[in-house]
Amino acid sequence: GVGAVGDREVRRLQGMTASRIEPASRLAARLGTLHATEMAALQTFLLTGMSTDRLRYGEAMAQSQATEESLGVLVESLGSPAREAFFELGDAAFRWRSHARPVLAEEVARSTFVADLDQERRLFSGLQAEMLGLESAISEEAARIRAQVVDAQERQRAWTLLLSGLALLSALGLAGVALHLQSLARRHRYCLRMDIV
Repeated sequence: GVGAVGDREVRRLQGMTASRIEPASRLAARLGTLHATEMAALQTFLLTGMSTDRLRYGEAMAQSQATEESLGVLVESLGSPAREAFFELGDAAFRWRSHARPVLAEEVARSTFVADLDQERRLFSGLQAEMLGLESAISEEAARIRAQVVDAQERQRAWTLLLSGLALLSALGLAGVALHLQSLARRHRYCLRMDIV
């Protein structure tokens, strides 16, 4: 009945939190750390120019991109604010990586790139701001779903009280009918006795 529908809705919302929101939140936090690792690897490469540091950057970037992909799959099922924030994050990540690509491919001298490191820092700050925006959108989605769970539980409680009240009224009504019938039966017996006498 109504209670089963309410239970299903609560379970669906709780399942959404467990299977989408919480993993998305964890992946977003991990992605922020991976971006920082990527930036640190880039800066190390800019200092040393060593191919091992360039490889380390490549590995960090691959991990970041794999995490972005996994996060994208989860975000796809969330509300539009989270999806939009993820799109903005992807755009910022693309701009940031595109700026560093020429120096990593040795198309631009490290000294030239280091002279314009402010642009790299600005792009990274922009990426971090978009990351915070995504984390905030995921948190808001979690809060929205928690509120829906509370609403569903309240509706379920209200229906349970209503149905209990109706059942009680029905029982009282039946008891009243039974008492009335007993009263009629007693009156009928009394009348019969009076006729006999």
